[in-house]
Amino acid sequence: MKRIPFSYLALDLIAVTIFALIGRMSHQHGLTALGVLSTAAPFLVATLIGFIVGRYLTRNLMVQGLIVWLFTLNLGMILRVAFGGGFAVSFYIVTAIALLIFCGIWRLLLRKSIY
Repeated sequence: MKRIPFSYLALDLIAVTIFALIGRMSHQHGLTALGVLSTAAPFLVATLIGFIVGRYLTRNLMVQGLIVWLFTLNLGMILRVAFGGGFAVSFYIVTAIALLIFCGIWRLLLRKSIY
């Protein structure tokens, strides 16, 4: 089995950006490009790192997805707090569920189309 293509990273980055857009909309924050980028940035950085680590550790699309999810959630949350964002358990739970769905759905669809 071949390594997971770097082009798949774009799907995760899009998923994280959509999550940031939805979050900004639900809290009536502006939808400027800079605003969305500042909200998404910690999670985008974490997604990139998680993708690289996952790609290195496994060739299984679903396992790699779990690695990306764990990095995006946990490292993203750490970076968010480090960049001055707040932390709440409820936000962590919502983020965990949303990112699992957003970063998992395309993998499930792709996996079904491959097999």
